[in-house]
Amino acid sequence: MSPLRFDNRDLFLHRPLESGSRPRDGDQRGLAGSFEYSGDRPARWRAAEGVWLQGYWCYDWYDEVIRVAAIDPTSHRIRLAAPHLYSLMQGNPSPRRYRALNVLEELDQPGEFVIDRPAGRLYLWPPGDLAGARVTLATLDAPVVALRGAAYITLQGFVVEAGLDNGIEVTIGTACELVGCEVRNLRRLGIRVTGGSKHRVESCDLHHTGQGGQDCFFIEKLRHEVDITKPPYTTRYPELVGYLDPLVGVPRVNHARLNLLVRCGEVSGGNWCLDPEANWSTNNDPGFIDGPKGDYRLRRDAPVFKRVAGFKSVPFGKMGLQRP
Repeated sequence: MSPLRFDNRDLFLHRPLESGSRPRDGDQRGLAGSFEYSGDRPARWRAAEGVWLQGYWCYDWYDEVIRVAAIDPTSHRIRLAAPHLYSLMQGNPSPRRYRALNVLEELDQPGEFVIDRPAGRLYLWPPGDLAGARVTLATLDAPVVALRGAAYITLQGFVVEAGLDNGIEVTIGTACELVGCEVRNLRRLGIRVTGGSKHRVESCDLHHTGQGGQDCFFIEKLRHEVDITKPPYTTRYPELVGYLDPLVGVPRVNHARLNLLVRCGEVSGGNWCLDPEANWSTNNDPGFIDGPKGDYRLRRDAPVFKRVAGFKSVPFGKMGLQRP
């Protein structure tokens, strides 16, 4: 089930009015953004009772849920209660979009719910008969599992769920393993690994999380587990020299090759560079065995092999959990 989403489709910012702070760059002023909206439906929402907006406020690859501080129907202005991580701005060419959560006036489909916090009440339109159903209300505002400074701990086959923070956190320590776990229904990340060495995450299923699946702090791993700033890495891979010390004012570009993108609107953004000869973006069937039924293995005569020289079939059979 999901909290109610206004009109069951994305809305679009007419235009940002105030960008607010940008905490991602160290801006700690705490200035919230505001924007002008179109249409009249937001005028019905009672912001004081708790209306939240889930939006792609700057980039298409990072969404965030932020509470509404105020709605001005006269000027069609919505002011947020907190800054977005990247501030409120046009980070990608595509429209900035959002959708409203927790609006009682818009509850209109099975599977939606609204929380009235002042009254301590939850309004739920069940997706089906509740007889025998398992209904869970998460109240834990902390990681469900936290390993701090631990060593040689293995979690295998657990179901970790129903929290308002991350599912599993591993902080520093040595050789902790997360194997074959299912991590789901969480407000933030599924798994977060920070510092330490020789940790391993293998064959875990992560889904229905609010801010992503797994975050293992790439730069920390490069510096502590494999020091790419020293030989033999700098001698064997000279392009790594200076990688972690970019020059001020010199743009950094990521190159993507041998990729197949199917039915994508915007295929790249930011500092990504896609060579059209080494990648293929198409709205047609690139040669799936049975795409409509979810079988995305490629036929031997799939057009993608001719379109992108050197493209290799994705080994879907080796992905995810391996069950006997």
